[in-house]
Parts: sequence; C-alpha cells; structure tokens
Amino acid sequence: MISYTGFVLEFASEGCSGTVPVYRVQKGLGSIGDLVFLEKDAICNVRLFEYPRSDLHPGKPHSLESLITALYLNHHPATPLPDLLNEIRAKIELKVGHGRRRADFKGFLRKDMEDAGFELIELWQYGRTLAVSFGWVFEQDRNNPRSSLCLYAGGFHCSPTPDRTLGKGKWMMPMETIIGYLFSKELKQMCLGNPVDMITDEGRKIALETFKWTKVSLLTPKELKKERLEFVRQHRELHQNPRELAKLMKAAGLYSDTVEVCAIVKQLVKLMRR
Repeated sequence: MISYTGFVLEFASEGCSGTVPVYRVQKGLGSIGDLVFLEKDAICNVRLFEYPRSDLHPGKPHSLESLITALYLNHHPATPLPDLLNEIRAKIELKVGHGRRRADFKGFLRKDMEDAGFELIELWQYGRTLAVSFGWVFEQDRNNPRSSLCLYAGGFHCSPTPDRTLGKGKWMMPMETIIGYLFSKELKQMCLGNPVDMITDEGRKIALETFKWTKVSLLTPKELKKERLEFVRQHRELHQNPRELAKLMKAAGLYSDTVEVCAIVKQLVKLMRR
C-alpha cells in the first residue's frame, strides 16, 4: 500500500524536534496528498487524518500534510514553510492533485501575492454563488507555463449583485489538516480588506464573464420575494399541488438550478398563507 520515498523530514523548534521518514501511497494520484508518515513517527500532537484503509497497514499511515500543518501552526519551525515545500518538490516527484494551475489566470491576483507564489486557479459557480480558489506554486514551476502543479491555498465565495459586481466575498477556510489552511491564513493577513480586493481588475472582469446571470442573480432579495409571491397568487389552482407549483417556479427562473424541489415546497407553505 505504501512505499518509502527515501526522504526524511528534519524539524527543529522549541519544544518539538525530530526526523520523520516520508512514505508514498502506491496507487494514489502522486500528489502531495499521497505523502504519508507513520503514526509512531509523529513528533508533535497532530490532528490525525488517516489515509483511507490505513488500518490495513500495521504502521497506520497518516497524511503528511496534517503533520506539517500542526508543526507550523503550533511550533513555528525555523525553516520557512515555502522552503520546506520547495525541498520536498526537489527531492520527491509530485504530480497534479485536486488543484490545477491555470496559465491563462496568471496576473489575476494582486502582484505581491503572485510574487509570494499564489495564483488564482479556479472559478466555479453553484447557484447564485461564485467560488474563487487559489493555489500556491512551487518556486521551480513559477516560470514554467506548462506546469499545472500547485498546492490548494484556499479561497472565498461571493454572491454577484444585481449591479453586476462581485460583492465583498467571504473566506472559505480549509480544514486544519491540510497545508491550504496555512496558506489561507497567510492570504488573509496579506489581504487586510475584503477578499475580492485580492483580484485584479482583469481578474474581476473574467470572473463576472464566467458567472451565469439568471433572474435570481439579477433581482434584489426584496424584488425576488415579491416576484415569487406574485407567481404563487397567479397560480392558486396549484395550491393543492405544491410540488407541481414548485417545479413551475423553478422553471420560471425564480429559484436557482441547484435548489431542490423539496426545499421550494417548504418555502411555499409560507408564501401561500399570504
């Protein structure tokens, strides 16, 4: 299930020091998420995240990211996190994981953040929300537009407003078991203001072009509520069949495609009383 990479991490900080042999899950993606350590080698308190089916291995492998994250959150090693990650990249072959770098998104993030290795890597919509994801690029890959390798660095989601702006944005903090949590904290410290301020004007333009505008996103909450109520009043013949009414309202664009019909039915109970 796992094999030894031949690489050993060495840590030295106040109250915590030691060496940690690094293993790799044999049939994984080949990303940093597939690097593991054995439970007996944990050199500090770790919020353990067992790799799937880790019980099949007597050493109980756990995600290396959880150990690195715990060390940098609680023990502040002398080696800066980027230096450690660049060393891992240089000595262990890594492949693209769940986050993929986008060369065409270069320049969409504030310059000081891109200089630190951060890049915008994904824009995706669900309902009325647009999610913005960031990645951190290893130093040796930054000037190589063909390299898609990066580490997930968190992101934020925003609700584009009827005046066709992105809004302020709200942080989406990853779990404390992955390195992305450390990167998210760093980005928040660098940002100072609203998350959307991290994106350049060109980046915002692309984000707004990516967003699929619907009736729901182009109406204010007050306007949307009024239209829904008017629709219900105009279809009183369906009050005894709320599920069919809910389907019609969704088809009319009064609810996002991602909203389940059963959720609309629950709201209709209040609307039909008015």
